[in-house]
Amino acid sequence: YGKDPASRGKRSTPKVAKLAIAGRAPNSKEPRASVSKKVVARNGKEKIAGGKGGKALAPFLAYLHEPAADAIARVRTGFDVSLIGKYAKRIGMPKEEFFILIDLSRSTAHRMEQENKVMDRLRSDAFAGAARVIEKARAMLGSDEATRKWLSTTVPALDFKTPQAWLDTSDGRQIVSSMLDQIQSGTYA
Repeated sequence: YGKDPASRGKRSTPKVAKLAIAGRAPNSKEPRASVSKKVVARNGKEKIAGGKGGKALAPFLAYLHEPAADAIARVRTGFDVSLIGKYAKRIGMPKEEFFILIDLSRSTAHRMEQENKVMDRLRSDAFAGAARVIEKARAMLGSDEATRKWLSTTVPALDFKTPQAWLDTSDGRQIVSSMLDQIQSGTYA
């Protein structure tokens, strides 16, 4: 934090993170050749664009497959709250269920959407982590319908709870992700 009273209580994003968010390597002024991501600056904050329709989700879906350093930088800057509704609609899940997963009340989410705010680091991480596991299941199962059904089916290996019920903690997400890996490799019994 700087000594300027106006900067108190505000965090600045490290230069390396800003460059990674902008799609550049830390020691380069040239953009990376990988998937381009739209970054929008609003109220002085950089975030993944929350535009309209499926185009708004493209940068977020690309984020789910980024290298760890880039993904961490994006989580630290926060995701637009409106992405929750767009992603939930894409997979056919009520957005209120995502609010529960990331411990965000419906009224707070609505207010944040109206004020065009981004989620904090912890909620952004929880949202991205849950989406990453859901996308992994979707890739394995082949459809949104099969994924929704699997997420809401009780599983003996998960203490007879649904996989979705485990997505609200980082450990739970890791357990469900590991279970998907075991299913894919054929070692899950």
